[in-house]
Amino acid sequence: MQLRGNYIFVKPGEKAFLAASNFVNYIELGRPDSRGFYLLAGVEGGEFVVSARLFDEHGTKVAEIRRNNVTGPAAKLSFLPQGGYEVTDPQGQLVLRLALSGERNETCVLQGKFYDESGELVAEGDQQDLRIYRAPAVLGKSGPARGIVIEAPVTIP
Repeated sequence: MQLRGNYIFVKPGEKAFLAASNFVNYIELGRPDSRGFYLLAGVEGGEFVVSARLFDEHGTKVAEIRRNNVTGPAAKLSFLPQGGYEVTDPQGQLVLRLALSGERNETCVLQGKFYDESGELVAEGDQQDLRIYRAPAVLGKSGPARGIVIEAPVTIP
């Protein structure tokens, strides 16, 4: 079964993230209440807001982001001319790019390779989509209601 092109808690033309080929107002990967990997992305007040704890393929923490502000370890935040931003590690390698598209920059794709604290690939995003490979994940949220919920230990092929 594939679910593609759906709008989960958003309408066409509204600001939305493109994740797993669906338009959503919220993405949650990993466990935000843990010390390990997590990525939270939401539309708040008409803005794309990201918080995350990001690791490389060796399980080394390379960046922590709190509400679009890089807080450590030594990652760098750069704003993109077309809107959005990117975070790079101290060697200049891409950690996360918040890439905007659409007539009014209403669509956001999170780009980069996202690894958990053990170095396993959780998700990866390019110009087309954010592909999610490992649970837990939540796509879409409205108050206490959550859209698509994928619980651990499912691995998505």
